Amino acid sequence: MGVEADVVPLGWASELFGRCCARLSFAAGAEILSTDALCPFDIVEAKVAARDTALVDGLAGFGFCLVDTEIDCEWAVAADTEPEGHVVAVESDIPALREVAVRSFLISRFRPPWYSAEERGRLYRAWVENAVVGRHDDTCLLLREKEELLGFVTMRRMTADSARVGLLSTVPGHTGRGVGRRLVRIARRWSADQGVTRLNVATQAANLGAVRFYQAQGATVVTISYWMYR
Repeated sequence: MGVEADVVPLGWASELFGRCCARLSFAAGAEILSTDALCPFDIVEAKVAARDTALVDGLAGFGFCLVDTEIDCEWAVAADTEPEGHVVAVESDIPALREVAVRSFLISRFRPPWYSAEERGRLYRAWVENAVVGRHDDTCLLLREKEELLGFVTMRRMTADSARVGLLSTVPGHTGRGVGRRLVRIARRWSADQGVTRLNVATQAANLGAVRFYQAQGATVVTISYWMYR
């Protein structure tokens, strides 16, 4: 049985990394995947539910390799969610945020041998900058004390009843001070203000500390997925 998947070019990633990047889109009725469809691209990525072992095996036959295991966590959002003081990032905050981002996200699916450390940093710098100006993510929210930046979280409204954390980071040097918990409260309050009932955040299985942290803040693991690259 063939793999049904369309190969969708990723224009933004291709421009950012200077390589032809694409992602597989799985759907009933999609094209039967072929080597010819994959060959024009330098990197093709696929996100597969961990339970779908037949698809994992099928992609392995095309040369796809396991790169990362993603854990998706979810909170229920109530209208009376506890508030937490924050400010919305503006363009003048971008240089500082870019520097924090490049130092923060060291455990990532954007890793060697597929992506260099420089390329990984380039991605997260661009991600947080785009969030500030409302591209991809909707906004970037800052936690400050006495004008000192302690951390940030980027947010995106996904559907009428759901939102997602894009990036969440404590500024290096401020860990262990409850900053992460406060950032989660900021994210949940923003979600409540948007009228959504579910908030999701993804992390890597290798980042066990993050998984435990989100669970300690009341999140539930809802899905486990594999990222595979060719």
